[in-house]
Amino acid sequence: MSEGLGGCWIGTSSGMSIDVLNPQPESFRLVDMAISLSRIPRFNGHTVPHASWSVAEHSLLVEQLAPLEVDAKPRLHLLLHDAHEMVIGDTSTPVKNAYNHIIRSELGTFFDPVKRIQIRLQRAIELALLLPPPDEDEYALIKELDLLALAIEKRDVMVPMGWGWPLPDVSKVALQVSPDNPVRVRKQFRERVLHLMKEAGVTPMPSFLAGCPK
Repeated sequence: MSEGLGGCWIGTSSGMSIDVLNPQPESFRLVDMAISLSRIPRFNGHTVPHASWSVAEHSLLVEQLAPLEVDAKPRLHLLLHDAHEMVIGDTSTPVKNAYNHIIRSELGTFFDPVKRIQIRLQRAIELALLLPPPDEDEYALIKELDLLALAIEKRDVMVPMGWGWPLPDVSKVALQVSPDNPVRVRKQFRERVLHLMKEAGVTPMPSFLAGCPK
């Protein structure tokens, strides 16, 4: 199927093929997501020398930062807000900005190809879970806690450096993070997704759970 798109597809750890331009919900599996996100480094790997801080760890942190009164469905959106990176990787914001700068300067128009692909992938993942997209309040919460997590990560897993935009003050935030073993992170991410799906009453497509340990 994907071969006709000039090689715009990737193979996953379980042997699935995901069409990057036309992703199909049945191509996504939780086991692949957990493996990939636990191995993909945040910040292009430019973190503390002894270990890599992964996208899965970031995702778990974002969900952990949610107030106690937040229900399971919005928590699931928080946990999965970067799930599309299992396909496109963690393209850092400065690199995305550079792409867009070149497009604007050479084509004279604004066009964000990474964002368009990201939206397609994220929606296909939501369809795989039979999960409605986040509403406005849930999206706002994702943006807020994603930025808060970034500030904590900058404090705890990066060497001291300047930043290109303002970040929340986390000097009084007691929660501290440090990189963990990818195998443990993979298991923790997978089990947290399963737990929140159950709590939210979300029943995904059978293909999404294929290969999950019983």
